[in-house]
Amino acid sequence: MEEEKRTNNKPPRKLVVQLFLFMMLVFQMIGQLFTSFKSILNDPFNLDDRGLNLIWLLVNGLAYIYSFLAIYKSLQRKTYSILMLKLSVFYILVALFVRLLRAIPTISVPLLLLPSAIAVLFCFVFYMYLFRSKKLLIYLPKEERRVGIWGWVGIAIYITAITLFSWVTKGYLQLWNHSKPLPVEEVMTTVDEVTDGVVAFTPGNSWEQDSIIVNQDNRYQFLYISSDSCRICISSAVGECKSRIDYYQILCQVFNSDNVILNEIAYMDTLIEGRRCYSNTYSCLGEGDTIYWTFSSLKDKDSFKILTFFSFGKNIDGQSNEEIVKFMQNVRFQLEKRSVMN
Repeated sequence: MEEEKRTNNKPPRKLVVQLFLFMMLVFQMIGQLFTSFKSILNDPFNLDDRGLNLIWLLVNGLAYIYSFLAIYKSLQRKTYSILMLKLSVFYILVALFVRLLRAIPTISVPLLLLPSAIAVLFCFVFYMYLFRSKKLLIYLPKEERRVGIWGWVGIAIYITAITLFSWVTKGYLQLWNHSKPLPVEEVMTTVDEVTDGVVAFTPGNSWEQDSIIVNQDNRYQFLYISSDSCRICISSAVGECKSRIDYYQILCQVFNSDNVILNEIAYMDTLIEGRRCYSNTYSCLGEGDTIYWTFSSLKDKDSFKILTFFSFGKNIDGQSNEEIVKFMQNVRFQLEKRSVMN
């Protein structure tokens, strides 16, 4: 009887069915991987994180290829195949679960999440099967199982993925830690600087302060009038602005009026001391005169702090890209507390 069990080289039917479904799932994820790869290469908006995204796609690609090898080796009844399957199924399970969690806030119709939820459930059931199936023990008994070179390859992929994830997470947390605002009265500034506890900036020489608005969430808006009668509003925010797409989302919130026709006359995407700066200038006709609107943002490279510059008026000279760059060069994101004298 014992010899019959050991000579039973035919894989269990449940294993074959689950391997087929798992293969279809991996095929789908590889298709999504290629779509993401082409999207990253063709995306002119997200250049800052392109290298990191490509490395992450490469690691995922290796994990998916490894999953196919695990399926093939398990059908060959290799001694290391069960370990390969466990590593592969768990990797796919975690990837699908994280994707499902990220999709929940963005999906308004819960029914659209059903395929992803079913895929997560299937991977979980399959993973439990690999540990608890008695027929699988007959197909490949524990005493015959080995780690093998392919088992170590899978472990190496895991270590790479965990290291990369930990490095990204650490950097992400550091950025948020550097984004914490300071009490305004404790920030050390120069004579000409103004601060809201998030950023510090120097107003233009021709600006006259109009007012300071403090919102309910303790956000400051500094209002100025320039010598050419342009209205200027300076404020700050803390949040992720990874690409020009994120910037345009903020821009659409500012210009959300359907009754105003805006014509873009100037655009800027540049680095100012290593910090990404976006700027758009528009013209529109109002009460017989042409009004110019400029919206600019400067995002810090060491935190999630963002400074926004908004101005409008009949004179475009004070809203030129040169003037914007000149102002942004004096913006500080790294704030320090005043020293307390005893």
